[in-house]
Amino acid sequence: MLLAIVALATHSGNTGTSTKFREASGASSDPHQPPENTTAWRSAPAVPLWVHSPYVNWLSPADRLTDDWVWHVRNDKVSSLTALIRVDGTTYSILGPVASRRYGGQCPTPWDIHPMQQDGKSEIFPTSTSTRFIASLSDQSTCTVVLTFSQPLIMEDLSTYAPFVNVAINVTISNATALHSVSIFFEMTGQHAVDRDSELIMASRRMLSNSAIDLSMFHTPNATPFNGKSGGPHGFQPTEHLNWGSAHLVVPAPHATQGPRPQSTRQTNSRGKASETEPKLDSTLASIPVFTYIGDSNRARKMFASSGTVPSGDDRWLSPVAACAWDGVCRCTDPPVDSDRENGNGVQWPTMAVSADMTSSLAAQMTAQEPHSSSYDARGDVGIVLAIDDTGHTVRYFGKSLPEYWRAQRCNSSIEDPALSLQEARNPTRKSPQLHVGTPHDLQPSKCFTNLLVNASSLFHTNVEVSHARDAAWMQVFEQTLGGNLSYATIAAMTFRQVLGDNSIVWYDGEGFPTKGSLPTGYSWHPPMSPSVFQYPRLARTPTGPSAMAFVKGLGSSGDTGTIDDNYPAALLYLWGCPELLNALLRPVNTFMRNETYAPTLPFPRNLSFTSAYSVHYLGQYPVAEMQCWASDRCEPMPLEMTADNLQMMTAAALATNDTNTARLYFPLMHQFADYLVQHGLDPTLQLCSDDYEGPTAHNANLAAKSIIGIGAFGLLCEALGWYDLAPHYHRIAQTYAQQWVKLSRGGRNGASTRDYNATDTWSLKYNLVWDRVFGLHLFDDAIERECAFVMADASPVRHPYGWFLDDRSESDGRHLTNAGWAEWVAAMCGAAATNDLYTRLLRFSHDTPDRFAFTDYYSATTARRIGFMGRAQMGGFGANLVLQKYPNGLAALLPRRNAH
Repeated sequence: MLLAIVALATHSGNTGTSTKFREASGASSDPHQPPENTTAWRSAPAVPLWVHSPYVNWLSPADRLTDDWVWHVRNDKVSSLTALIRVDGTTYSILGPVASRRYGGQCPTPWDIHPMQQDGKSEIFPTSTSTRFIASLSDQSTCTVVLTFSQPLIMEDLSTYAPFVNVAINVTISNATALHSVSIFFEMTGQHAVDRDSELIMASRRMLSNSAIDLSMFHTPNATPFNGKSGGPHGFQPTEHLNWGSAHLVVPAPHATQGPRPQSTRQTNSRGKASETEPKLDSTLASIPVFTYIGDSNRARKMFASSGTVPSGDDRWLSPVAACAWDGVCRCTDPPVDSDRENGNGVQWPTMAVSADMTSSLAAQMTAQEPHSSSYDARGDVGIVLAIDDTGHTVRYFGKSLPEYWRAQRCNSSIEDPALSLQEARNPTRKSPQLHVGTPHDLQPSKCFTNLLVNASSLFHTNVEVSHARDAAWMQVFEQTLGGNLSYATIAAMTFRQVLGDNSIVWYDGEGFPTKGSLPTGYSWHPPMSPSVFQYPRLARTPTGPSAMAFVKGLGSSGDTGTIDDNYPAALLYLWGCPELLNALLRPVNTFMRNETYAPTLPFPRNLSFTSAYSVHYLGQYPVAEMQCWASDRCEPMPLEMTADNLQMMTAAALATNDTNTARLYFPLMHQFADYLVQHGLDPTLQLCSDDYEGPTAHNANLAAKSIIGIGAFGLLCEALGWYDLAPHYHRIAQTYAQQWVKLSRGGRNGASTRDYNATDTWSLKYNLVWDRVFGLHLFDDAIERECAFVMADASPVRHPYGWFLDDRSESDGRHLTNAGWAEWVAAMCGAAATNDLYTRLLRFSHDTPDRFAFTDYYSATTARRIGFMGRAQMGGFGANLVLQKYPNGLAALLPRRNAH
């Protein structure tokens, strides 16, 4: 069974926005303006290829995809995703290096693999990345290759957040006068199935029910979900990468062959060693033969470089082998002799590979054009699906293993309607679908994942079109948000998958928590906490029902999960595109704080009772949310920060969705938090805020503003829930506090408010004030105008070549730090001129930073050097502009009583 021609749409001719998108750049040499664009060749500090979750998160840290391997977002693990093309006997790389200084080393010269010329920078869209390559051929014709990674992600439909990516390779021969031979190669190594490259794997192949071929590699023999090691700052450290699941390379039908390439005719050469000749192919079969192979990466690449195909037959190994044979290090080197293939000794870099021969297809197209033209154009396409299976164990939450959300929604579904998928993709403002309240375990996890592979491979073309349609719709929104500001659109597209991919969206079945059997183990015993000292009298006991939960990972820090402020900067993007995400990210912490997880007779953490008057900060280290952090520092308390964040996001979700069920469930907790803000929010005591890298401060004016807006937000929540007798009380307090705030924060630099009360001649970005405009509370209208005038003044100390300083300490402490996510909020609050200014600087940073990580929000605004973090949800601050345009009068205007007046 051989591959038929596949016609795939590519961004280069499908969106109408790519030319403008490629050419966005900055100008001006003023020290307070971005410098001239000198490195427009770069797409991003790291090019996103497959960004699904904190574990499945792969990027290329190179300007050209052939300059380096694909790396994990943490920049601590390589992935050999390799793509090669062989044209007229010359083999080129289009993904992965021929030589790498960081990993793999120099490939042997006799392999004769060359990097194909990349035609411009990679084009990054919200759900896909396309890269074009070009080569001149002997008859003066041109070979153009487009490599596209796409994810059919519909933001408002959480069931589309599935762990697979479509890889499309399009080859076009233009103005040819002679026949050209063209073959394609793609591989995915076993490194995707393990945490460390020294860990052992096995492999398998099967044919799916739709005739697609599924190659897989999995960690063995002790692939226990949520394993880790003792020690670290919190007593238990989960693995940094998935190592209890499997990695899959699927060749969709009719692309697939039923098994590996036919066994070759073996001959004995003069040295007595086996050699191979090419197998004979039946000329009556389809025109693009595709063959698959499981074995050694070096053998596969060497074979393809010399013959344009993968080795015949899979390598065999009877016992597990390391993902990389040389003490956990993979090397590009000549493989052992062919006889070792029978016993596994030759498998030094286990891989799953596919090759496709387009020559016959191109020849047929040439023949069809010959009577009408002296030259011809021809094209062929290969499609591959890559997927990761975590076996239904995505996050462990107080002893309960939670699967990804898509398993609850799609496990029992048949192949979807392509027309419906496209209709949904073209409408970026449709409402979120109704939640399915069944159980994700209607099918066994393995069967559920098999269904996903069948659907993904059967709908390969539709999924590619869905991705492209959604990209076109979102890019139109991004480009029109500020009247065609391309810097804004470029940064929004560059960081979109990063924001969503910093989270795992999982399904909580509402059935409570285990009392025996699967309890957490490995922790030091902790005595139960004392009885509650703050038990709110109206605390409801209705349990959290079946619902989505979101667990973030603090990338580049301690890997915290369930962290409120790690998602808070992206909250306005979620509010714009999928308000249910706000509820999902709050449910894990609020369920804990309602003591639904509390069981006094069980071991820690189940015997941990929440008794604080303020919100918890986070719940553990991804993917284990079991309060590992409690013993060391009570999970780094940030009393006002987390309490106000929680209140604001809960209220925003209720107003935007016009669905108060979640807010009603947690209302007593929110009431408790509002009272805490009333008592402590106007003049904060010494404590940390979200900018914890600055250390604790007292009398923090920005933190006080957040608290005041949180009080006002609770007033709106009371209105939404019909507590009309309670709402005016909190609105009056918020208004009174706002007036007092203006007086307490006077004396800042050039008319701005102070960083801390009474700290004259200081300043800080008052990013928290944006929520006053989001809600339409009008508590700080005059203060916002003064802050914006200060930021945008000609001699402002805020604006620097690569971003905006966070506060006056950045002027003197040597770090010159910015937090890009917070700056995005301030820019949106201050209008189009400020947004244009900031995003031109952010784009300049993305071009010039020497640190090749996923976009960091924490770096020097003067040198473009990364200070810390990478790939975090914080870069979702661009959603502030979208929300302020969607709700120009604020969310308060959505309330029926206010709207009636």
